Amino acid sequence: PPLTEWPAEGYARMDYNVDVLPGMPPGDYTLALSLFDWETLEPASVLGADSNPVGPEFVLGQVRVLPPSRAPDVAGLGVPEDARVQRCGALGLWSMTADRAQAAPGDVVALRWVWEALDAMPVSAMATVSLRDAAGAVVRTWYLPPTASWWPTDLWRPGDRWIGQPILRLPGSVESGDYVLRVGLPGCADMAEVALRIVAPERRWDVPAGFTATDVAFEEVIRLAGYDMDVLSVAPGDSLTVALAWQALAEMETSYRVFVHLVGAEGQVLAQSDGEPAGWTRPTTGWAVGEVVVDERVVAIPGDTVPGEYEIRVGLYVLDGPRLLTASGEDAVVLPVDGRQ
Repeated sequence: PPLTEWPAEGYARMDYNVDVLPGMPPGDYTLALSLFDWETLEPASVLGADSNPVGPEFVLGQVRVLPPSRAPDVAGLGVPEDARVQRCGALGLWSMTADRAQAAPGDVVALRWVWEALDAMPVSAMATVSLRDAAGAVVRTWYLPPTASWWPTDLWRPGDRWIGQPILRLPGSVESGDYVLRVGLPGCADMAEVALRIVAPERRWDVPAGFTATDVAFEEVIRLAGYDMDVLSVAPGDSLTVALAWQALAEMETSYRVFVHLVGAEGQVLAQSDGEPAGWTRPTTGWAVGEVVVDERVVAIPGDTVPGEYEIRVGLYVLDGPRLLTASGEDAVVLPVDGRQ
C-alpha cells in the first residue's frame, strides 16, 4: 500500500533489480536511496543522529563493475540499424541523442552517445560539445570525457564499445531560439549533432509589492532581496507559506538549493522545505544577472509541536556540499515566527 497507509513503526521489504547495462564503463559505483513526493518532486531528507537533515540520499553501498569478456554489439547498445560509425583517428562515434528536444536556460540536458575503439590509443582524448545558435555562433563549449573521467580512452582495447552519458547545464543567459548541440574530437569538429529548442522564461527585475525588504548577500552570487509570509501565527498541524525574493548577483554554474527550516529553541529542525527554487522549475543556473526570482515554499507544522516562539531559517546550499555564507559568516537568514496558538 502507499506510505500514507503504513502503520506507525511498521516495516516493509522491497526488492529491486538494478541492471548493469551493456556499455557501462567499468569502475566503482555507489548505490543510493532517496525518497521524494510524487506530486511536487520535493525530496525527503535523511536525518542525522541529532535529528537534523544531512542530505537527500542514503548510501546503501558500493558496487564494482568489471569490463565485459567481449564487447556488446551495436544493436544491444541502442544504435539505430542505419547508423554508420563516424571515425576520427582511433575512435569512432556510432550515435548521439539527447533526453529532450526543448529546454529552458539552466536546465540539465543529458546526452547519450556510443563510442568504439577502432585502434589502440596512446593518449587519452576528450570530446568537445558546443552549443550553437541558428547562425552557427558558439554560445557555450564543454570539454568532456567520452565515457567517464576514471575510464579514459587510452585504457580502451581495440573493439571496445562504451556508452557515455554526459550531463550539461545550459547557460542561464541564453535567449529563446533554435540551437544545436554538436560533438567533435580533436581534428574532427563535427561528428554528430542534435537539435535543441530553448525557451527562456519571463523574467522580472523587481521585488513584488508587499514584500518585506531585505539585503542579505550569499557569497556575492545570490541576494535575498525580500520575503513575505501568509501568516505570522500558526497552530500545530497548520502550514506556513513563505515567499522568498532572490536576486542573481552573478551568472552561476552551480545549481544551488534553497532550504526553509522551522527551528526550535534548542536548535532542532522541526519542519522544512528544501529543493531548487520555484518548485524545481527555476534552477539558479538559469538566472540572468539582476533577475529577481520569487520562490514560494510551504512548511507543514507538525501536529505535536509545542506552542511557543520559533524561527524560520532560510539559506542556500550545494547538493552534498556546504551552505552558502553571508558576509557576516552566517549560513542562514532568520525570519522570526510567532508559534503560539
